[in-house]
Amino acid sequence: MKKSGLMFYTGMAVSFAFLGWAVAKLDFGQAFEAIMRINPLWLVPYLFVYLIPLWLRAARLRIITEPVTKAPMRTLFASICIGFMGNMIFPLRIGELIRVYVVAKKERVSRSGILATIVVERIFDIFAMAMLVVAAVFYATPLTVDAAIWRNVERVAAVFGVVSLGAGGIVFLVASEEGFAPRWLNQIIRLLPAAVAEKVKGLLASFRQGLQVMRNGRHFGLAVLYTAALYAGVIATSSLALALFSIPAGFELALVLSVFTLAGVAVPSAPGAVGTYHAGVIFALTLYGVDANKALGVAIFLHLFMFAFFLVTGGWYAWRDKMTFAELRHSADR
Repeated sequence: MKKSGLMFYTGMAVSFAFLGWAVAKLDFGQAFEAIMRINPLWLVPYLFVYLIPLWLRAARLRIITEPVTKAPMRTLFASICIGFMGNMIFPLRIGELIRVYVVAKKERVSRSGILATIVVERIFDIFAMAMLVVAAVFYATPLTVDAAIWRNVERVAAVFGVVSLGAGGIVFLVASEEGFAPRWLNQIIRLLPAAVAEKVKGLLASFRQGLQVMRNGRHFGLAVLYTAALYAGVIATSSLALALFSIPAGFELALVLSVFTLAGVAVPSAPGAVGTYHAGVIFALTLYGVDANKALGVAIFLHLFMFAFFLVTGGWYAWRDKMTFAELRHSADR
């Protein structure tokens, strides 16, 4: 079986497992009834706020990619929309690799350098996600979870936060030009055959170039600020999503919903995070006593909105730049 076929079936299996758990014994009739009762007055604000984190992602990416290429905002925003579209229609989040291809092609720069900047992006995202998880777990008081069980969840969240900080520290050491980490890597490279060692050195040089933002205090600070604003925007989007369904949208529930939807999208799964996204929304809302059938309606609507939004925006940018779906799909295999 080809690697792409294995990835597809693995993602489908993950999605079906989560989807089966999420919708078991739920009433789709009541779910669609909840969708029909949404407050349309919140749709325009929801769409507007939906765009803010995307713009902030592009602004942050411009800072991170500056050592590699001075790509304009329109290119970076387009790459993000096309990449998210790729995640909607292709399995296992290969839209991240499609983003690398789009920027590298339009700016005519090394794909390994752009890939390194995407890795830096994910480091910021993982760290922010870890902080959100810790904040949600220690700040939240779910209505439907036993206190003893929740204390175990707090312990797991604390470990996750520490591991995330440690992983960020390791990458920071690798990014440095001096210190024991680069020397240790160079010692390992010397053990490789000459031809392989040269290729690894070239890739490592490109990778370090992409990680330069980690060594620039001003750029690093701006990236942190953009990341904080980005995830504040995500929480605001969750708050408006709750308002659409007339669910009391306190900060706590919006925070918990954001954590579980982000986790649902991050899990490698079928195209569009089918199943994993729905499970995250339903689990978060039922923690606070929202009827499971209504929670299913919320999950279906938000997922369809996300899917349609990125299919339209990503599709338009791909069409504008004369990129076909087949080209984008095969770009991830190169």
